Amino acid sequence: MEYNFFRTTVELNGEQDETMNTEITIRPYAGESQPNIRAFASLCFNGVFVCDNIRIVEDGDKLFVSMPRRRIRADEYRDICHPVKREFREQLYAAILEAYQQSEQEQNVE
Repeated sequence: MEYNFFRTTVELNGEQDETMNTEITIRPYAGESQPNIRAFASLCFNGVFVCDNIRIVEDGDKLFVSMPRRRIRADEYRDICHPVKREFREQLYAAILEAYQQSEQEQNVE
């Protein structure tokens, strides 16, 4: 089985304006069990911390980012990891969605 992925590196501003080198890997998803999932993303912060299984989800005509989560009860989920500060969350989610759109453009060129 061949796995296609797209990888890009962005710089995000953390606390006290320190820059984090963040590698974003996008893996397209075309599963039938969850048709609203468009891709999975992985993040690597400064080459020392990885966050996998971030979902890029389509709801109607809008895309959004869903952090990895686990089931607590039958109808309740809790994020395993997530940005704490609003500014960083907005920056991170925008970078993930931009990487996804770049991966889509790259696939359409091939």
